[in-house]
Amino acid sequence: MKPVRVLSVLVLAGVVAQAAAAGELGPRLYAAAAVDKPPRMDGVLDEECWRKAEGGSPFTLLYSATEQPREKTTFRAVHDAKNLYLAIECAERDMKNLVLLQTEHDGDVFMDDCVEVFIAPAEEIMTYYHFVANARGVRYDAREFDRQWSEDWEAAATRGKKGWKIELKIPFASLGAAPREGQAWRLNVDRERHAGGENENSTWSDTGEDDSKGFHSTSKFGYLVFGSYRAYFEDLLKRAGKKAKPVHDMLAEHPAATKPFRERAGAVISALDAAGARVKGDKPLSGEEARWLHMMVADGVRKLEQLEQEMGMAVLMGSPGDE
Repeated sequence: MKPVRVLSVLVLAGVVAQAAAAGELGPRLYAAAAVDKPPRMDGVLDEECWRKAEGGSPFTLLYSATEQPREKTTFRAVHDAKNLYLAIECAERDMKNLVLLQTEHDGDVFMDDCVEVFIAPAEEIMTYYHFVANARGVRYDAREFDRQWSEDWEAAATRGKKGWKIELKIPFASLGAAPREGQAWRLNVDRERHAGGENENSTWSDTGEDDSKGFHSTSKFGYLVFGSYRAYFEDLLKRAGKKAKPVHDMLAEHPAATKPFRERAGAVISALDAAGARVKGDKPLSGEEARWLHMMVADGVRKLEQLEQEMGMAVLMGSPGDE
């Protein structure tokens, strides 16, 4: 890697570290591996696929990017050709006082001790689906807020002395789409904890401190990557490369008019090149590293779009020395 690329990625990594400390790192990412043998829907979570699956980052309290809930929640996800599977583990110190009032499908399950899953089957959110299951496995589903929408999906829960576990099986057919390798959909996984009179809401991809939409804050949903992070980022960087082409072209064709932008453009392009080099490296990406790389690439694309507009105006206005 060239020195300028190393410098660019180190500088941006520092910026990302500052953003993380301030709780502004952006949506989380999770890579769901493809499996040949799907898990049994029994809520035990003892299959090999769950042992090998990436562990989702710890949840934070709703409306806070950094504050930890009193009880820990983690999830894992895998998929096969037909279904998405999620395993969610909920630590609980007060199992004797779980709130489990709902017994019928599409009741107010979200008032119980429960988990909630939001899925938008595309990277750009057009619509999303809401799945809720309590610690008994009683289910609620909706298309956004329309609880009349109902599909065939499964939930199986088990309860122990120090917490409860649940498995979900969501057919892709119920979402009207099937993912391809390296594609990203939008996802959030949340928990409502009411045991012993608590009212603790926590979330995997934080929704922001001032968002009145709560768990339904679609702009803050995380990214569910099907397969490997590498395949996803290779596609993402290819799209970023298309954004870089008009900037490259204007720099080459109108050197005088675009001279004031050359250093900025070079820094952005070098940083994207450095991100590409990391993606192609031998070391697999972790979820947190994928998160800051995603932020770097998104920031680079925004800067390229801004540069294209500013450089285009400079070219239109012309420069006496430009040819």
